Amino acid sequence: MPALSIAVLAAIESLLSARVADDLSNTKPGQEFSPNQELFGQGLATTVASVFGGMPATGAIARTNVNVRAGAKSRFSAIIHAITLLLIVLFLAPIFSQIPSAAIAGVLIGTSFRIFNKASMQEIFKSGQKNIWIYLITAGVTVGVDLIWGIFVGIALYLLLRAIPKK
Repeated sequence: MPALSIAVLAAIESLLSARVADDLSNTKPGQEFSPNQELFGQGLATTVASVFGGMPATGAIARTNVNVRAGAKSRFSAIIHAITLLLIVLFLAPIFSQIPSAAIAGVLIGTSFRIFNKASMQEIFKSGQKNIWIYLITAGVTVGVDLIWGIFVGIALYLLLRAIPKK
C-alpha cells in the first residue's frame, strides 16, 4: 500500500506542478500541458531512477513557480536547476548548512505569497459554501499537519460532498 500511496501522491504533485507552470507561462498553441504526457514522463523517470537505485521524484510547485517567474522559457531551465543543486550539494554544502532555518523559512513564506492567486480565491468564494469549506479545511490540514494529508483530506472532502445529493 505505501508504494501505491507514493505513486498517487507523486502523480498529483507532478500534475499540479505542471498545471502551475502552464498557467504561469505563455504557452504557444500545441505546447499546452498534457496530463498523459506528464504522467508518462514521470513513470519513465521513476523507472530509470529505480534501475540505478534512485528515489522517485516529482515536480515541485514552489520551485516551478519561482523558475517560471524568474524567466524560464523552456524545460532546459529545470536541468540547469538540477545541475546547480548538485554542484551546491557536492561543493558548497558546508557553507549552505550555515544558513539559519528561519531564513530558509522566510524565503518559502515569501514564495508562497507570490504563488497566491487572488482571482482563484475569488472564484472559490463565489462557487458556494461547500467549496469554501473544502478549501479552508484542506488548507488547515496542509499547514497544520502535512501536505500529503492535506491532499488526501481535500480529495476525500470533495468526493464526499459531491456524493451528497443537493436539496
